[in-house]
Amino acid sequence: MIKIFIADDEQIVIDSLKYIVANFIKDAVIVGHAKSGREAIEKIELTKPDLVFMDIRMPGIDGLDAIRQIKKRRKDISFVIITAYENFNYAKEAVNLGVIEYLLKPVGKNKVIEVIEKAKGALFEDRQAVMQEIELREKLSRVMPHIEREFIYTLFFDSQSIKDYSFYEEIFSMPLDYGYIMLLTINNPAQKENVKASLDRYKMTSMLRETVKREIKCLAATFMLDRVIAFVPADKDQEEYVIRNRAIKRAEKIYQSLQDNAPLPFFIGIGSPYDIKNFLRSYEEADLAIKLSKDEVIVCYKDLVLPDSSTDLYPISKEKQLINQIMVGDIEGVRKLFEDIFQWLALNYAGDIEKIRIKLIEMYIVISRSVSYYKDDAKLGQNSFTDLINLTDLKELKSVIYNNLLKVTKYIQEIKHEEISSAVAKAMEYIDERYNQDITLDHVAKHVNMSYHYFSKLFKDETHRTFSEYLLEIRIRQAKQLLDAKDLSIKDVALHVGYQDPNYFSKIFRKATGMTPTEYKESLEIKEVKQGYGGKF
Repeated sequence: MIKIFIADDEQIVIDSLKYIVANFIKDAVIVGHAKSGREAIEKIELTKPDLVFMDIRMPGIDGLDAIRQIKKRRKDISFVIITAYENFNYAKEAVNLGVIEYLLKPVGKNKVIEVIEKAKGALFEDRQAVMQEIELREKLSRVMPHIEREFIYTLFFDSQSIKDYSFYEEIFSMPLDYGYIMLLTINNPAQKENVKASLDRYKMTSMLRETVKREIKCLAATFMLDRVIAFVPADKDQEEYVIRNRAIKRAEKIYQSLQDNAPLPFFIGIGSPYDIKNFLRSYEEADLAIKLSKDEVIVCYKDLVLPDSSTDLYPISKEKQLINQIMVGDIEGVRKLFEDIFQWLALNYAGDIEKIRIKLIEMYIVISRSVSYYKDDAKLGQNSFTDLINLTDLKELKSVIYNNLLKVTKYIQEIKHEEISSAVAKAMEYIDERYNQDITLDHVAKHVNMSYHYFSKLFKDETHRTFSEYLLEIRIRQAKQLLDAKDLSIKDVALHVGYQDPNYFSKIFRKATGMTPTEYKESLEIKEVKQGYGGKF
């Protein structure tokens, strides 16, 4: 339905337009009329029409001035000038104001219908666009928590895969080049995890994330069942001290809004601001700040007085290396790195078995997510997350996780071998079918979707010969068969196996067989003669 308003000081014009709309236009209604510019401005503010027919010459404020004032408040209204004056300056001003039509009185019925139908079409398209944008924003708001989590996860563990940060800056509507990590963790994790405890922790992390998002312009994501990681943009030109104080005030505001309603106690750690490539460092600092916070609820890494210089951050780099070794199927590398990480945990959390247990499970979840990106069916064993949570014996937990890591590493190793063998087989089939064409290593590499250098090495490793050697082998074999056909010349044979120059073909053939094509052909004839005489020669 399109809402129409008429502004004209001639009653006959108003009546005529009303008649046309009522009798010839579907889905249209006249919401009001006015006989002066001032009256039009006031009534249009109340009736909120979609389309206005506006006369220019009216008492008081003229039509063009009225349009100008109305557009300051309502830019979405379409205007049609309807006037008895054919004045170039009027028309020029109307165009500048975005008027969709300039009609001269008297206006015929068909023209009025045409203009209204045109406005209806434009209005429908605008409304469709608005609805689509609303739907898109609603969908985006539903998936935004997942997008933010995946971005933060990728930023920490696979930052090299992000090529264009401006794309994410547009999605998140915030700068991403500089900032700090605010980490919120639930305190006092349940010693014996069960469904109710897990549900309480899930509700708590969801509450933490919602509060952080409400209080701060940031990216926030829940990780594990005990933490929320928030990236907060900062101004690179501001002093670190200023950024730190503002971060603490924000954290205090978050804590105050939650302290009476939070079902579980929690800590807030704040890392130092870094550029985007070093956000992981800020997370490590926030995590360490919480671990060393003693009884303080809010703690900033820069405010810590570290107990000694040996205090180290969790070896996140080794965790990333461990993921990489699993991905490439390196069993020995996985064994060594897992043992290194476990030894670090045992040394730094000496006596605190619960912290070691939680950290191992956290690492296991991170690795599980990474592996799932490689292959959906590459599961880390049959143990569910709940099963692992319920394992209280540290030795048993270490054994289960380690065995599962080895199992999936072997699985990926097998998958990679199958993929490699399949790629080489596909390449050999491609060569066998096109040996008589001008094919190159680059052509074949593109066919199997591999880089030139990687395919070259892979082909040699799998077949124990180079691409050129294999192509030559196929061509010489086919040439021998063709030379046995007496009706083909050396030139014909050369062309049939991919050589345009018969002299070059002869040279290649001799190098491979020790004979020229002519000599080989003669040897076949001699052999045939010998066979004809029963082999007496």
